[in-house]
Amino acid sequence: MVEHTIVSRKTTNEDRIAMCPQLGCKTIKRVKPLKFGFLGVGKYPKCNHHHLPLVYVDERIGETVDASLACLFDKSGLPPKELLIDVSEKFPNELNSFINNWLYCITIGRGAKIISIYMDTISKSYLKHITKKQLKALKDEKKIIFNAIKNGIDEITLQYERLLKHLRVHSEVFVNTKELLNPSDRLRNILKTWLKTSENEISEIIKVEGTQAIPITDVKGYYDQILNLDTCRCLLGLSPIENNFRNRSVSAFDRFSKYFEFWQEKLTQKFTTADIEDLCGIYKDEIKTREYRMENQKELINNDTRSGWDNCYGVIYLLTDTNIDGTLPNKMYYIGVTIRKLRRRFLEHLRSTENRYLNMAFSRYHSNFKVNSKNEDFSSTEGGEFTIEVIETASNFIELGEKEKNFIDKYKTYIYDHHTLVNNEPMPLYGYNLTRGGFSRPALYGFLSPKYINVPIDDFKNLITLGYRTEEIACEFNIGLSTVHAKIIEFWGEQGISNINSARKAFGGWDSFKSRGNIDVNLEKLIQLVEDGAFMHEICDKLRISRNAVAHRLTQLGASDLTHARFIFGGMEIYEKRLEEIYEQTLIKYGKGELNYQFVPISEIELKNLIEKGLDEYRIAELYNTTNVTVRERVKEHWGITFFEAVLLFRIFKSIDESYLKKLIRDRLSVEEIERLFYVKLISMGHTPTSISKFFSFKRTAISNRIKKSLGMTFNHAQDIYFYKPCIIEAIKDGAKDTVEVAKLIDVNSHATVISHMKRIWRSEFLNLYDSDYPKNSQRHFRSLFNYLVQIYNEDN
Repeated sequence: MVEHTIVSRKTTNEDRIAMCPQLGCKTIKRVKPLKFGFLGVGKYPKCNHHHLPLVYVDERIGETVDASLACLFDKSGLPPKELLIDVSEKFPNELNSFINNWLYCITIGRGAKIISIYMDTISKSYLKHITKKQLKALKDEKKIIFNAIKNGIDEITLQYERLLKHLRVHSEVFVNTKELLNPSDRLRNILKTWLKTSENEISEIIKVEGTQAIPITDVKGYYDQILNLDTCRCLLGLSPIENNFRNRSVSAFDRFSKYFEFWQEKLTQKFTTADIEDLCGIYKDEIKTREYRMENQKELINNDTRSGWDNCYGVIYLLTDTNIDGTLPNKMYYIGVTIRKLRRRFLEHLRSTENRYLNMAFSRYHSNFKVNSKNEDFSSTEGGEFTIEVIETASNFIELGEKEKNFIDKYKTYIYDHHTLVNNEPMPLYGYNLTRGGFSRPALYGFLSPKYINVPIDDFKNLITLGYRTEEIACEFNIGLSTVHAKIIEFWGEQGISNINSARKAFGGWDSFKSRGNIDVNLEKLIQLVEDGAFMHEICDKLRISRNAVAHRLTQLGASDLTHARFIFGGMEIYEKRLEEIYEQTLIKYGKGELNYQFVPISEIELKNLIEKGLDEYRIAELYNTTNVTVRERVKEHWGITFFEAVLLFRIFKSIDESYLKKLIRDRLSVEEIERLFYVKLISMGHTPTSISKFFSFKRTAISNRIKKSLGMTFNHAQDIYFYKPCIIEAIKDGAKDTVEVAKLIDVNSHATVISHMKRIWRSEFLNLYDSDYPKNSQRHFRSLFNYLVQIYNEDN
C-alpha cells in the first residue's frame, strides 16, 4: 500500500490535484500553495461530503485500480460449485456454453461499468482543474514546470490503460464470443430458481465495520455470493441491480474498498485459463458421488420388500364413510395420495387429522377403531364403518396430482363446490376434501427419503449384543446418536423395543454392556435414583455432580433427558406420586387457593352476571377491591377459559344467536371453533366488517384481523365462499338466466359486482373456458362460465 502524503497547502510547492479517499466519491480539488507560506484558508483540504482529508490523485488512483481488478477477476467469481454441478448433471450438452456465458457476464455483474464511469469522471475532473496556462505548458515538451500535475496525468493514463488491458484480455482470451448462445428455457428456469433461492437467503446487506467481530474470510464469502447473483442476473438478461432490491446491492465504496482489503490480505486470486479449462473436471468426484448415491437409493427402493407398488411414484386412495349408522343421506368419500403403506396412512387418519369434517365423521362412533387389512391395497375398520382402498397409481409427481384432481371431480368430494348450508354452516354433500387436489408433493419417509441412511440390521444388532455404547455404535456406522435411536424403532419398534437399553436387554447385551465398565458406581446409583423418582437437585446432591454431568450420564444410558430416563427405568409413577404429595404439602403450608387468607371469592353466578352486563375485568376488580389478575383466575377456575373467551360466550355470542350458541356448546366445541362458526354465520348472513365490529365493540381493522386469524383467510375471501357462492348457486337453481337476475335475487345493486365475484370464486373454471380467439374483455368468456355453472348445478337438482 502506498504511503499517502498529507495534503497540505503549507507543504506543497506547486499546484497539485487531490481527491476524496472514499472510493466512488467524485470530489476532486486543486491544491494551491499558500502565499508566502502562511496566507490563505483551507490549509488542510477535506471532502465536503465525507469530511475526510483529501489524498493526491497520483497516489490513490493505483489503489483504485488494484481494488477493481481484485473484484472483477477474482477466482470466486467463477460459477458456484452447487450451480455448476446441477447444470452438469441436468444439462451436460449446455455446460460449456453456460460457462462461456457466465465468464462473459462476470465483468458487468461484478461492477466493470461502475469503475469505468468512476475512472472517466476522475479523468475529466482532473483535466477541468488544470488552468489554461498549465495546459499550454504541459503541451510544450521543452518546458519542465508543473511536474506534479504532469505526473498525475501520467499515472491516471497508466492505470486506466492497465484496467482496459485486463478487460480486453478477458474478452479476447477468456471468452469465445463466437460461441455465445442463449440458454435453453429449462436451463433459464434452473438459473431463475437458483437466483430466487439465493436472494431469499440474503435479507439485507451486512455493512461490515471495523468493530464487528466477523472473520474477514466470511465477509469475503458474503460479498462473493452477492456479486455472483449480479452475474447470474446479467446472464438472464436482467439488470445487475434489481430495482425492487437496491438495498441488497453493494455500493461502489463497499464493493471496491472491501476488495482492496481482501487483496491486501491476499484472499483474492486472479483466475487463469487453466482454471477455466478445469471447470468441467474439478467437480467430477462430487458428481460421481451423487450418481453413486442415486444408484444406491434406486437399489434400495428396488430391493425393498415392504411395498408391492414397484415402479410407482405414489397411489391415489379412496377413504369411504360407509354410513352404517344411517346418519347421512348417502356414503361419503375422501380422495388422498400417499407413497407409504396404505394401512399406516389409514391409521393416521383415524388417530389424528386436521380435516374437521373427517373428525366429525370419526367422532360419530365414539370408539377406538381397530383396522383389518385384507391385502396391501385394501383396509377397513373392524366394524366396517370406514374403508380405504387404492384406486389408481402414478409414475411421477405431475401425473399423481392430475389424477388426484380428476378423482376429486369425479366423486364430487370438494366441499366448497358441493355442499349445503345447515344453520348457515357449509355441510358436505358427497365428500370431505378441503382442496381441489394436486397442489402438494407427498412427503418422503423412511427408506424413500433422500436423507435415509442404510444400516445393516445384522451388524447393528451384533454391536448391541456385544454391549457397545451408543456413541460407539454411531461412530461405527458414521451416523448420529438420534439415528441410532431411530434405527432401533425402525427395526424392532413393532416388538416393543423403543430404546437402546431395551434392545440390550432383549438381545442379551445388557450384561456385556455392564461388564465392559460402561456403568460405574455413579451410573448404578443414578439408575437407582431415577427408579426411586428423585428430582434433579436430589440427584445432584447425592452424587455430588453438576446438572451437565447428570445429563452426560443420562446420555450414556440411552436417555435424552431425565423424563425420558424415568420412562425407561420405570420411575415415572413414583415421581408423579411424590410430586402430588409435595404439592399438597405446599398447599397446607402456604395456604394456596381458598386456604390463603388473601383469597377473594367471586361466585360463578355473580361473575357471569357481571360479564353479561358488559363490565370489563378492571371494573369487576374494583367492585371486589382486588386486581384484574384475580378476576382472570376466578374465570379460569370456574370455566377453564380466559376472560376474553368468557366475554365472547356470555355476552357477545349470546346477543347474536343464543339458540345457536347453546347448540354449539352441546356439541362440545372449543371457544375457538365456536368463534370461527359465528364468523361464518355472520358472513353468510351478509354482514360486513363494520357491522360485525358493532357486535364485538372492536374497530373495523381489529375485527378484520381477527377474522383472518380465525378463518385462515381474508374477509373478502370468506365472503366469496360463505355468502356470494351459496347465494349465486341458489339463484342459478331458482332459474336465473343471467347476472342481472342473479343480482336481483341476492339483492346486489349491480350485476357487475356479481360478475366480479363469480370470476374470483370460479377462477380455475373461468380460465379453462377462456377462448383465445376472442378479445380479452369479451363477454363470451363469462357467458361460457355462466352456462357451465347452470349446467352443473341444475344437474344436481
